[in-house]
Amino acid sequence: MHQMQVNRAAVDNVEIIEVAETPLAPGQARIQIERLAITANTITYASIGEVIGYWKFFPIDREGFGQVPAWGFGIVTKTTGPLEVGSRYYGFWPIATSVVVTPENVRDTGFVDGAAHRKDLPQIYNAYYTTPNSDDDDLRALLQPLLATSCLLDDFLSESAFFGAEQIVIGSASSKTGIGLAHFLAARKPNGPKIVGLTGTGNVSFCNGLGLYDQVVAYDNIIDEIEQNPATFVDMAGSATVRLALHSHLGDMLKYSCAVGMSHWNQLGSDKNLPGVKPTLFFAPGWADKRRKDWGSAELGKKMDASWRGIAKESSSWLSVAHHNGLDSVPAIWASITGGSSRPDIGNVVVMGG
Repeated sequence: MHQMQVNRAAVDNVEIIEVAETPLAPGQARIQIERLAITANTITYASIGEVIGYWKFFPIDREGFGQVPAWGFGIVTKTTGPLEVGSRYYGFWPIATSVVVTPENVRDTGFVDGAAHRKDLPQIYNAYYTTPNSDDDDLRALLQPLLATSCLLDDFLSESAFFGAEQIVIGSASSKTGIGLAHFLAARKPNGPKIVGLTGTGNVSFCNGLGLYDQVVAYDNIIDEIEQNPATFVDMAGSATVRLALHSHLGDMLKYSCAVGMSHWNQLGSDKNLPGVKPTLFFAPGWADKRRKDWGSAELGKKMDASWRGIAKESSSWLSVAHHNGLDSVPAIWASITGGSSRPDIGNVVVMGG
């Protein structure tokens, strides 16, 4: 089998490595990875892998390197337990050709990976869902986890009355999570706050074309164009330079600063001398756990499913799926995202059997 291993100290450094397959213990199953979505969110998993523990899901025995998880589909090829060969699941997989799981709580709808090293990791990442082949597989891999975060963010901000903000400033407005949040906020019009999208100069036209943002501002124009009115900042990118510029410009008008993503992995910097409110990490699985207790698992699942499907139906106007063949295609995609040259209107799906 082969894995893409990532340098944990410099996440733009990746290698495809051949490793020996691990023999199955009783009750385990080998899953062949069928297809994965590689997005800026995948880079975030690497960027904050030490903080949140993303390196722990699929550990490897190589000092300084790790496997980054991605969302997609896998098929059972061998089993010594309750899963059936040929069954297909959607979930959180390593960027690799195969992986071994230890299924627990097996039902018609799916299972939970009960491997010992995953016991203390967020439940939302350990669940795998029975999924027959479908025309929306690519969009599910690309959009479901990101738009679930968008939906939870919208719920969190609304629950907090937007922290008294008159405008929500979304950093990395061209990201799929940013677009999703803008979509949910736009649905609150005319009573919701103004939606301001921050993006690179090259993506201003794309973001304007979405019809979701009340104002789109290039990173270089923060001081000139963003009004000094009460604001909440939702940061999908993690750039220290952008964060400092916005905090300095808004001062006391910045009521809340929310850190979500870190796709600008090489611009993270320190918040030690940052003016105003200190950024607070929004951890979507934590808020999902709260809502699971508030609403029940069934109701939360229904809301999450509706959240991505509703936007996915409209995504053909701004998103095209690009298919890539095999694990060897991932480093080039990875380099385009970490290097800042990836296009917001392209969704990259790697078909491992290609």
